[in-house]
Amino acid sequence: MVRATATLEQKKRASAYNTAWKAAHREFDTEVARRIRDRETYYANRAKETGGGYCRYFLANTKARAKSKRLPFDLTLEDLVIPEVCPVLGIKLVKRKGHFADESPSIDRIIPEKGYVKGNVQIMSYRANRIKCHASLDELRLIVAFMERQA
Repeated sequence: MVRATATLEQKKRASAYNTAWKAAHREFDTEVARRIRDRETYYANRAKETGGGYCRYFLANTKARAKSKRLPFDLTLEDLVIPEVCPVLGIKLVKRKGHFADESPSIDRIIPEKGYVKGNVQIMSYRANRIKCHASLDELRLIVAFMERQA
């Protein structure tokens, strides 16, 4: 990095160094970009061939979360039936990769300590899961009672 008080000669030398560095690494960067593009194409085609690309993605993320939290996991693709509508809030579920939104499908552990095992999971909207996760049944009842008094 060139300091603000650098002379014109120092700035030229730094610029020449940056140009040479970019030229030397351009080929490497192009190869890395090609590999990333090829990998994305491979996985996109694989998802099309096998079907259920989103469910595979969803299952892989769930398995990784179970492993990181050291929870039991025995789910398969057949266990993940993503409904069209959230059973809790009645909103349409939208399948998208990369980020969560209120209408994204989310897997909920009915009894959290049991982990991600058959019979202990249900799929609902991310919003419903957050509400359920952060509040106890008594707290939810208090909120409902408060909201009914306000109406």
